[in-house]
Amino acid sequence: MLMSSNLTFNIITFKDPSEEYTFHFSNEELENSFRVFHTLVPNEVKEQFGEQEHYYTHYTSNHSGLFAVTKKSVPNYITS
Repeated sequence: MLMSSNLTFNIITFKDPSEEYTFHFSNEELENSFRVFHTLVPNEVKEQFGEQEHYYTHYTSNHSGLFAVTKKSVPNYITS
């Protein structure tokens, strides 16, 4: 018996309003910070603070002493 499938794909394309974003990280919890699991932070954060389970970030503002990491909103793909 052949079963038919009805598949629907939702593809929304858009241009990000900014070419890059800066995130500010700490290895300690601060007021109004967000906890981020270690597999989700950029390598620069791990190099700065060493390996730990969680790091903390402020997405929109820089508080004194936080480590800033700037990333492009569109990744660079390496082709060989």
